[in-house]
Amino acid sequence: MISTHSEVEQPTQRFELLYREYNEREQMTLEIERQGEGQDLHREEYEFDSEGRKTREYKHFIQEEMEQTHRWTYDEQGRILTEIAEFEGGFQTVKHFAYGDGAIEIRITDEEGVEEGKETRTLDGEGREIERVEYDEEGTLKLHVTTEYNAVGKKTRVETRSWDDAFEDEWMYEYDEEGRLTVEKQLNQEGYIIMRRLNTLDEKGNVIEYVAEDLQRKEKLRRTYVLNEQGQVITEKAFMQDSEEPEATAVNEYEGELLVKKEITAQFYQTSNEYQRTFYSE
Repeated sequence: MISTHSEVEQPTQRFELLYREYNEREQMTLEIERQGEGQDLHREEYEFDSEGRKTREYKHFIQEEMEQTHRWTYDEQGRILTEIAEFEGGFQTVKHFAYGDGAIEIRITDEEGVEEGKETRTLDGEGREIERVEYDEEGTLKLHVTTEYNAVGKKTRVETRSWDDAFEDEWMYEYDEEGRLTVEKQLNQEGYIIMRRLNTLDEKGNVIEYVAEDLQRKEKLRRTYVLNEQGQVITEKAFMQDSEEPEATAVNEYEGELLVKKEITAQFYQTSNEYQRTFYSE
């Protein structure tokens, strides 16, 4: 959603750093977001088994004082058997996976095995998810997602329905002749476009500009990208509405193919008793 603000005073610049570390398989094992060279704002840690499968994910939202951990186990075929989510206060949610012909059945329990809900995922002949249905512990429908693909396996439509199968939203996806994503559109129940995302590509197919428009709130974000000869983004800029002055600028550093550092300078505004960055969050 695009952040907005009221009772705005003069903007204050804020400098942030993003660091990443990788293992020998080039899988990210650590990400730290830091305010300048000082306080850590956000930390993520990842662990993998000898087959390269993710076994642990830890996220710490330091300012919000929130922590969460996910752990996974796998069967001999490399399929997920359990996914355990741990939250503040020791609360756990456990997903138990069972595999059938073209379907995955997931039983959801707490740490003591008490049923909390269930989920069914239906797959097509290529193993792609075409339907996901979630129920609460009472058997009431919570979420119903259907996905459609084109002839080359690209996602073209996703419809989401929530409690009691009430319409929530619909997304449509368009691609160029090379199969590269160019347009995303969110539609309401009447079929009107309420959100639009557009990618502009260079001759090599790299995204050089991204525009997101919230047509209901009349808000707009534009991001521009400068790439090096390897096609890596070295500079990103974010613009709000039709401004020519960026709200945020990021400079990226790489080691080989891997992004290891991002330096972000962004505008923050004093609103009430807190700072709020006017940046688009996908």
